[in-house]
Amino acid sequence: MDCFYVSCERLREPDLIGQPVIVGMNYTPGESRGAVATASYEARDLGIKSAMNISKALSILPDKELNPSFEPSCYYRTADKNFYREISQSVRTVLEDFSDVARHVSIDEAYLDVTSKTTWASSSNFSQILRDEIESVVGVPSSIGVAPSMSIAKMASSIEKPKGIVVVKPEQTKEFLSNLPIENLPGIGPVTAKSLHSDGIKLIGELATIPTGDLKNKYGNKGISLSILSRGEDSKKVIPMGPKKSISRESSFKHITVNSDEKKALIEKLSQDVGSIATSNNALFRTVGIKVIEPPYKIHTREISFGTATNDPNLISTSAMDLLKDFHEISVRKMGVKVSNLSFHGVEQTKINQWD
Repeated sequence: MDCFYVSCERLREPDLIGQPVIVGMNYTPGESRGAVATASYEARDLGIKSAMNISKALSILPDKELNPSFEPSCYYRTADKNFYREISQSVRTVLEDFSDVARHVSIDEAYLDVTSKTTWASSSNFSQILRDEIESVVGVPSSIGVAPSMSIAKMASSIEKPKGIVVVKPEQTKEFLSNLPIENLPGIGPVTAKSLHSDGIKLIGELATIPTGDLKNKYGNKGISLSILSRGEDSKKVIPMGPKKSISRESSFKHITVNSDEKKALIEKLSQDVGSIATSNNALFRTVGIKVIEPPYKIHTREISFGTATNDPNLISTSAMDLLKDFHEISVRKMGVKVSNLSFHGVEQTKINQWD
């Protein structure tokens, strides 16, 4: 994702779009403690870097809301991880629709296996559709790298940010890697980069010419990994990080609505979609939840849990409709339905007519 924390803040404060914005970790407005978690590209262009002390950031770009006449200046916001996780979950739902397997490695990064979804010839168009779907459904920008391995895809995704798409076909791997700085290679931090520079190695292509044994002698097992990655021979598969924890679907209205019938119709459709996915995956669930997005982007959630796992799709709809009653009178731009506390085998199944 591109400047993910900043992009999330812009969802609920659209006036921040196009403005220099800094999201601070452990930051309190009006104080100088904390560190820069994320800076918008506008702020980066003015000298702000991730992990920079807030005090230093303020010396470069004063708080615009406290110093309105000072230019250049910047908007500062405190990191809201709970809000960002909600947005991340919405992105995950889109990604899983577009992939055979998804591996979510952080709140703003994921690997997808799309082998059965597209071909190399159509991979660029496929990526554009995926990027546009994320922005349309969730409202945040993303960059995508497509490659025959996870490590090269990661590097490709960072080449043309923001909103970039870079496709590296198998036959283009060597050329793509050859002229990239060694700092782009996953696993190379400042200490390793400095050591390689001292040996005259500045490009990944140069690193690839070093015998694996020499790298192992100097860097241990890490040297073996660096040798493999520098030659584009990473064979790791996209494997999910643990069992699936939830199944969800979300959708936006074409226009903000307060109409109860429109809300009910969307909740019914989303419930049916979630039920179909749960059934096709032989999933049982103990919890049904809904998400309601109030403009500009205030997130409301409700959920209900049951004592026994069930695979009854009708329970999703009836529970979601009941939870929706709290939101009949508010304006809504988007809604979602989710089942969680999943199990996939060896659990007693309950039908709705078994409930008291």
